[in-house]
Amino acid sequence: MAPRFLQPNRSPIYLAILVACVAASFGAATKSVYGRSARPAARRVTARRPRSVHMSHSGRRAVQTREVRRRPTARHGHAIRIACVGDSITYGWKVKNRLHNCWPAVLQRILGRKYRVQNDGHSGATLLKAGDVPYWNTMEFKHALAFKPKIVLIMLGTNDTKPWNWKHHKQFRHDLRLMVHIFRRLRSRPRVLICLPPPVVHDNYGINKQNMNHGVQRDERRVARQLHLKIINVFRALRHHHAWFQPDGIHPNAAGEAAIAKCVVKALRAKR
Repeated sequence: MAPRFLQPNRSPIYLAILVACVAASFGAATKSVYGRSARPAARRVTARRPRSVHMSHSGRRAVQTREVRRRPTARHGHAIRIACVGDSITYGWKVKNRLHNCWPAVLQRILGRKYRVQNDGHSGATLLKAGDVPYWNTMEFKHALAFKPKIVLIMLGTNDTKPWNWKHHKQFRHDLRLMVHIFRRLRSRPRVLICLPPPVVHDNYGINKQNMNHGVQRDERRVARQLHLKIINVFRALRHHHAWFQPDGIHPNAAGEAAIAKCVVKALRAKR
């Protein structure tokens, strides 16, 4: 005979045990059918796109469900890189506030954020490998190559007019062609332009007008024609403006540097 507390209809303990057994049997049966315990499905949480809120003309808040896309701006890494290869004129020798007024800096301000201009000017540099300060041996030349430019502006030749440098003038065209080829072989495949140097107002430092007008100008034009390069005629832009030069008659002042930058911009924006 079963204990009294387990006999039906005699104790509430019997009813509690009976309910627990039935519930356990139902749970086991459900798990065997579905292969898992019956649990309520977790609510899927999805991230909503932020909504922009603006004020209507009536002063009430209005919700705009579509996002307003901003125009993409040219990032610093995606800007068109311009290497300015040159001597003290490009460097901005003795120009007041040089970092702001040298012509590469002015060029940067005019062109804006879509371009990145690098000043690779080295004072006293020559295009001639046999010159007293060959540009080939300078850190600026290495920086220009490592810059991976899309545009290269070459303005050399002023220091080549010195008598001790110009005695090697037969190598001038060869060295210019070689420099152009070196830049053209870069992976960035830059466009190379030749800038004719500014005029010599009066001879100084060994730099002389005769070799500039009838030597450097002539040879650079010939190489440009042979290699189908665009010429930027800085010489003509400054020829009749002696006030744009420093007292030494060789280096442009801030106004002259700005004129060079404007001349370059005009050539870059012109059709090829």
